[in-house]
Amino acid sequence: MEIEKKPITEKSWILIERMLGCILLIPPLLSVFLFVLSVFSNHDRGYSSNTIQLGHLGSIWSGAGDGGWTSAAPLYLGLMAIAGAILISRSAKR
Repeated sequence: MEIEKKPITEKSWILIERMLGCILLIPPLLSVFLFVLSVFSNHDRGYSSNTIQLGHLGSIWSGAGDGGWTSAAPLYLGLMAIAGAILISRSAKR
């Protein structure tokens, strides 16, 4: 019993590019939303929250707690956003 292989059409490629673009754009957009939420949260007024406080970002991203090195996460998120935007814009032109 042989399975027929269908060639991938142009419409299928456009759909795949749009889906991959959206998948690549979700983490950067979510991280920007969480960062803005952290900036405008009410930590200074005595309210507690589970979001990351800006005053403690150095201890979260550094290994020893006193700084010294940084995470590569912003670079990765930026590259993901650029790749997702290129995929979506290229598929929209077709």
